[in-house]
Amino acid sequence: WCKQRLTDLLSNVEVETPPGRIHVTRVVGIDGDASVMISRGKRRCLFEYNVTVEWEAEWNCGTCKGVMQYPDVSDDCEGKYEFAVEVDAASPPNARPYVDIFIKGERAGLRAAINEAFAAFVDEFNTRDQ
Repeated sequence: WCKQRLTDLLSNVEVETPPGRIHVTRVVGIDGDASVMISRGKRRCLFEYNVTVEWEAEWNCGTCKGVMQYPDVSDDCEGKYEFAVEVDAASPPNARPYVDIFIKGERAGLRAAINEAFAAFVDEFNTRDQ
């Protein structure tokens, strides 16, 4: 359930920015595990995933593509996820400032939208009837 739900949430990530639209084109992989543990009568939802998505930005300077990888999406990250961004070599060089602001930026753009998808997953997993 967890991998499928993460895939569904991430596949629908799309964001409008001043220079244009950014969206996830494909969920490349979600590797890892999830489990539910009951200890001393308390239920804990545990998960640890390595998540990779491909993205595309249709900006006024041209189309920019790339990959975003999250090596540690887990229950103990508290909403702060490490990530790495690769930009396709065919992307326009003048898109670099847009990548820094709207792909890597913490408050707006793709990273923020993906973090919202992760937050939705965490909420659903924690409240899901097993």
